[in-house]
Amino acid sequence: SQNLNYVFNGLGVSYKYEDIDNKILPHQGWRLKAEFSSGKKTIQRNNSRPENFYDTLNLQSNQSEIFMIGERYWRLLPRSVFYIKNETKYIQNNQPLNNELYRLGGIKNLKGFDEDIMRVKAYSLLNLEYRFLLEKRSFLSAFWNGAITRDINKNTHYPMGFGAGIAFQTKT
Repeated sequence: SQNLNYVFNGLGVSYKYEDIDNKILPHQGWRLKAEFSSGKKTIQRNNSRPENFYDTLNLQSNQSEIFMIGERYWRLLPRSVFYIKNETKYIQNNQPLNNELYRLGGIKNLKGFDEDIMRVKAYSLLNLEYRFLLEKRSFLSAFWNGAITRDINKNTHYPMGFGAGIAFQTKT
């Protein structure tokens, strides 16, 4: 697995459904999204590499990707919200490149881990979070998240994290 230049030409479909009470900080409702794409990946030659570098590589291959995300928000009490999220991504290619793998870790997906610490070919991530609302856009939270990941060597890992946090709105 290398960091190589490539071009992906494909076709895809996407579906999105949203029924939430607030786009910035929802307290009630659903958010769903699903995408599928398939096409041909072509590795581009780089003149800075020796010509025989590409001899063992298949420069063209078929590739498909699946992405699904579901979020649900429940207002339990006037100042309490429970949030659950599942995010699943999968890339099907016999020769995945390091720079096209999914990056996990950090505040955006797998909390409790350094930003982009894992590069994987497939994962399914579950996030559970309780939020105690301090104001309209400020809250204290407690969370647990865990994932099932598969790397390019077909190894399966089960990272998980938990913790607490605070989010608050400022006048700026």
